[in-house]
Amino acid sequence: MKNKILILLILIAMVSVALSEVIKCKLASGNIVYQSTPCSSSAVSQNKVDIKKLTPHELEEAQNKLKAWEAQQAADEAARIKAAKELQEEIDRRDTIDALNRNAIAAEQQAIAAQRQAEALERQRTRYNSIYAIPPPRQ
Repeated sequence: MKNKILILLILIAMVSVALSEVIKCKLASGNIVYQSTPCSSSAVSQNKVDIKKLTPHELEEAQNKLKAWEAQQAADEAARIKAAKELQEEIDRRDTIDALNRNAIAAEQQAIAAQRQAEALERQRTRYNSIYAIPPPRQ
């Protein structure tokens, strides 16, 4: 019983879609709107659009065009995803290089600071030894 009701509802929906109309409304603003309901009172004009029924050959052509368009869209999307991935990889590579460069500069600055500190300690030690130098023993 439920299956019969479901089939009946599907048939009613299909018939209503097949019998639906498309109405072209020209609004006071000059815009053109296509809709399935009658135009509002603010519309300047209202025309029913006749939808041409396709022959089986035209329908097949349209379906083939649709499939080709969908395939092209899928290929374009795949290419876009690939390009975005490659761009992200390039950004990551540059970020890695920048981080390595910053680490190298920091290491070099630490080495220079350590060298200066060692030189300062050496100068201080030399000064200290020269002030308090004990003369070598006389022989």
